[in-house]
Amino acid sequence: KQTLPGPPGQPASQPIQSQSPPSPLSKVGPVQIVKQETIHAPPGLAQHPKELVPLNPEDSTAYRYFSPICLTWHFQKVLDPKKLQMAMATTVVQQYPFVSGLVANPQWHGGPELMEIGGAGDLPVTVLTVPKSALRCYESWLMVSKQVPMEKTPAGGLILFQCLYLHSGDPADGCTIMASFNHVLGDASSFAAFLQVWSTNYTKSLGQAEPIPKPPAIPTFVDADFSDLCTSQIVAKRFRFRAAQLNAAKHSINATSPDPSIQVSMNDILMAISCIAVAFFFPVEGREPQARISTMVNPRGRGLPEEYFGNAAMAMDLCIDWGVLSTKNLGTVALALRRAMMDAMDRLQRAASAGNRLAVVGMSGGNPLVQWNSWSRVPVVGPLFGQPVAQFEWLGVLKHAAKQAFLVIPSLHDTLILQVALAPAQMAYLEQLWAKFLTPYQEA
Repeated sequence: KQTLPGPPGQPASQPIQSQSPPSPLSKVGPVQIVKQETIHAPPGLAQHPKELVPLNPEDSTAYRYFSPICLTWHFQKVLDPKKLQMAMATTVVQQYPFVSGLVANPQWHGGPELMEIGGAGDLPVTVLTVPKSALRCYESWLMVSKQVPMEKTPAGGLILFQCLYLHSGDPADGCTIMASFNHVLGDASSFAAFLQVWSTNYTKSLGQAEPIPKPPAIPTFVDADFSDLCTSQIVAKRFRFRAAQLNAAKHSINATSPDPSIQVSMNDILMAISCIAVAFFFPVEGREPQARISTMVNPRGRGLPEEYFGNAAMAMDLCIDWGVLSTKNLGTVALALRRAMMDAMDRLQRAASAGNRLAVVGMSGGNPLVQWNSWSRVPVVGPLFGQPVAQFEWLGVLKHAAKQAFLVIPSLHDTLILQVALAPAQMAYLEQLWAKFLTPYQEA
């Protein structure tokens, strides 16, 4: 059986090393912006007429509480910023006019929050000339996002999409693109859809016929430093892995499933490992009758059209018995999660089909065992704009360290990242389970 003994004998209150390195931003300091210029769409490009649209409750919540999705890509070859802007403007005019919108100040209009479509005009590209060292440094990218924040209009509205183009002035250094996509416009799947059309339009503008160059054979990663988020109560960490590392466990569990119609996925196994690690330390007093896993799921193709553009993600709770978790058996827990997922997805599809985007499927209330969110299948890592991506960062999640919150995001070279923040003892146990249930990275 795939069972592990109890966690290391380490009290939950045991502090981590107090001599933690300084914050990434304090190590880098402000980035020297040698030159800043703005590229607008050429005159004569059709513009979407201005119109005011009231924000619905979901989008209003996104505006108030959700940070923009900020993605950053470094390319070894420079891109043409003027053609990049033209391709973006074409994408907006022809297919996604609301991406050029802004949220108007409710006090200015004297009413509810409004989205002003066409208010941001042609969506300019801001070109920054920076030192070479800032082009491939995620700490510098974080700093640039603070130095050149999402732009506000004179009326106080917030522009919902922004593109920064970083270069050193030497084509040999390549370039970096930073794009921020506000949640009012949609979720990560919507951002990916916009990104793919933008990329295609740019490639067409080059008349590019040659195949996209292959990325380097040997992957190089620059992993984030979370030392500034670590305290005696919480540790933030990233686990980089390939899906193939879970194949052995997945095949073993599915081959012995009592019900052949119930087959676990990679996500089920990752969730099971995480739940086992956290459940051992979860206080018994005051807990719910069942363990609750709070998730966000994408109902596209399951009640919503695949091409749906907007905030489609819906809250969904999975509930399993504490006795199942106490077995610490990976197969038992993963199958229980799959059963709960299948049941919840059936109810989710009915809620999504009925247009209830704020539905919470499952029980609610109390503290969840874990909070789980996965964007592992979102195609945002390239190739893009006719070039392989040399370095990628989902920049916003670097600031994410909510306790017992797990986030799966894509990365380069067919890898994924599990980012998590836990108490030190829980993290130590998770590391032990990780080493037990995943085949080595080099063998995947």
